[in-house]
Amino acid sequence: MTRFYQVNKFLIGGALRLYFGLDVSGQEEIPEEGPCILASNHCSYLDPITLGVTSPRVVHPLAKEELWRVPILGWWLTRIGVTPIRRGQGDAGSLRAALEALGHGETVLVFPEGTRSRDGNIGPLKSGVGFLACRSRAAIIPTYISGTFHALPRTGIFPRPVRIGVHFGSPVGLDLIQEGPKERSTYEEITRRLEEALHALEEKSKSK
Repeated sequence: MTRFYQVNKFLIGGALRLYFGLDVSGQEEIPEEGPCILASNHCSYLDPITLGVTSPRVVHPLAKEELWRVPILGWWLTRIGVTPIRRGQGDAGSLRAALEALGHGETVLVFPEGTRSRDGNIGPLKSGVGFLACRSRAAIIPTYISGTFHALPRTGIFPRPVRIGVHFGSPVGLDLIQEGPKERSTYEEITRRLEEALHALEEKSKSK
């Protein structure tokens, strides 16, 4: 973890805790080393930032290359380890970038739904996360984030001070992942288990 990343995590994390009152649980589920995938539901632009400051490991999100055209923002994204995805590459470009980072034993943030939720509910998951895990032998950590949909939904402009929770679950599909690349049905089974785990974390967050 670079000093620049540490300073940003400290400052941004402090600001988010003051404004949103972050509630975090399950950080001990994230392995200390080795390739790791944080597979999270996705409701808001706040999600990558929130997960970045609450994960004990450095997180490498993927973002559209167009963001690097914004003065200063592109420089900042590069310094904190965000990987640009070129327009037109779609899922294939994202998978290649994620596999490269996982190949170096890093932690990659993935939103298996593929886009932000329109109603705050967990949508269907794409099986690419199972493919990634099997190819890289990475642990998949189901990650549920609550509150961001109400704090800054798709149609929002300025975030509202709504309490945000981040809940990390136990790794899923380890028995299948350790076998390495398999057929599509295996990737789909891993994704099914992930979806179940995310819904379980959702219910757990509501009971708090």
